[in-house]
Amino acid sequence: MTYNSTVEFMVSIRDIAKKVGISRSAVSLALRNKPGVSEATRAEVLRAAEELGYQPNPEMSRMLSQVRQNEIPTYRSTLGWINMVSRDSNWFEYSFWQQVLAGAQNMAERLGYKFEQFWTKDPGLTEKRLSQILEARGIRGLCLGPTNDPASIPDFNWSVFSAIFIGHAPNDLPIARVCSNHQQSISHALETVNQRGYSRVGLLLVKNMENLTSHLWESGLYLFQHLHQDSAETFLKIVEPDQFWGSEIKEWISDHQLDAILSPHIDLLRYLKQEGFRVPGDLGFVCLDWDRSQAGVTGMNQRADRIGLVAMQVLHGLLDSQSSGESSHSLITLVDAHWNEGDTVTKASMPPYSS
Repeated sequence: MTYNSTVEFMVSIRDIAKKVGISRSAVSLALRNKPGVSEATRAEVLRAAEELGYQPNPEMSRMLSQVRQNEIPTYRSTLGWINMVSRDSNWFEYSFWQQVLAGAQNMAERLGYKFEQFWTKDPGLTEKRLSQILEARGIRGLCLGPTNDPASIPDFNWSVFSAIFIGHAPNDLPIARVCSNHQQSISHALETVNQRGYSRVGLLLVKNMENLTSHLWESGLYLFQHLHQDSAETFLKIVEPDQFWGSEIKEWISDHQLDAILSPHIDLLRYLKQEGFRVPGDLGFVCLDWDRSQAGVTGMNQRADRIGLVAMQVLHGLLDSQSSGESSHSLITLVDAHWNEGDTVTKASMPPYSS
């Protein structure tokens, strides 16, 4: 009787531990390149694994990774969320900021951080006093929340904090920032409506909105116009808040014979319908600040919860590497928006307009 001299078996961490003469936990640390074993031991483990033909089980690794993710994290420290508005401000009535805050809190807890909010407009709370409170409580990680006034950003000694700003901050603010990729957002929207046959597209903004987005929606509009001169025309309109419901918008639509409008202001859709426009029959509409409450509306979802989540991941990395505000000044993280299919733009693909 002839026997097969090659026996197939799976080499385990136990086999490596037996060969090297150390514990299985030490082998696991060495194989995963984790601290806790010396470089000499790590090298010996790797040689033994190679000699034995060790192959990690990818499915088991995935399952163990998932288990670790679901474990209750050890408390790391407390993070400070800095609101540069008063407590009675209507900022957090906006769905966008509600979702940003929820995403940030969720990720902070998953990473093992507690989350505490501070309000710079509280009576008697000076920048110096707030900084002293943060330092006294051992809060080194800061996230700066909503503001439309650059002058409201506290002038802290950023070298003692790891900090991020959510949104487009002034260029001289020496901290990292996480924000929506507004240029990608409007470029995606313009390309999509153009592919569906819309050729005279307007962008309508209320004044100060362009400052909050660092004029990236406008620049995206101009870039699209430059690249599609033969197939589309674009038109920009910036109005004062009190002009939003006036006849000026209707005249702008008529004068330029617009067939679609892009705007972050969902109230514009109600205005268009009140003025007798059939949407999308007469005019297509894309909301650049779409959220789940806008059922049936076509728009770009800025994924506000994702912005908050990513902000905490970035802040965690800064704290882990002991990077202060000044050393992270050039770090800007952009979160792409997603197209949400709705009923305010025709769905059928039509050939672009050509003159």
